[in-house]
Amino acid sequence: QFGLITDMQPMPAMESLNDGIVGLGFQTLSDDNIEPLLPSMGVSQFAFDLQNNELHLNGYQHSSTSSIFWVHLISASYFEIRLHSLQVRPASRIIHPRQHMSSAHATAIVDTGTSLLVAPADAFRTLLLDIVGDIMDSHELDTIVTQNKLLYLDCMQAAVLNDIEISVYDANTQQCGTFRIAPEQYLLPVSGDECILGIQSLPGIDFWILGDIFIRQNYVIFDMQGKKVGFRPFENGTLNV
Repeated sequence: QFGLITDMQPMPAMESLNDGIVGLGFQTLSDDNIEPLLPSMGVSQFAFDLQNNELHLNGYQHSSTSSIFWVHLISASYFEIRLHSLQVRPASRIIHPRQHMSSAHATAIVDTGTSLLVAPADAFRTLLLDIVGDIMDSHELDTIVTQNKLLYLDCMQAAVLNDIEISVYDANTQQCGTFRIAPEQYLLPVSGDECILGIQSLPGIDFWILGDIFIRQNYVIFDMQGKKVGFRPFENGTLNV
């Protein structure tokens, strides 16, 4: 059975051309307790390879050259996991997201429907300082944060920016997996030599969102039955455990 939406509140996704939105989260998120599309088709595991624009159903690609780091979910709602830390290399400061959270443990939602890497506002400012603090003044950064604007940069500045390392934590194995995103991967071309920083804050949230900026660098497996997410980095996102 399929439902048809006939009236919809305005939302950002409506500004772009699309045929609709497919929710890939768990049934607990459904307003009317409707079974999500993939489980209704008998799909309990799916994987995304955004480098090749592929979706794999009820299975995933195996590799003899790289391993998968599995992270068990905090709850069966969103694909929400524990986030341990972020670090901009070679800067020495480590951002511990839990210091910017209302709860004891920082969390992140792995979401293919979010294009960017999204952070709570206060943690976003700290991350911006570490990324572009040497090429922008603090007043400009404060404006970006307080007005929730996208940051536009010359694409050539990727050469002077540093990698971002994101560490996620699996409580079952008590291990962290660290994944790297290079400047040329988190700067998105928009027009000519102009790029936007693929990181943004979202007012009112106390969690992070690992969107396509992160997912595109990894083969990501969503296991609904096992209630876990697996990450296998592509060539430029080496996994450190």
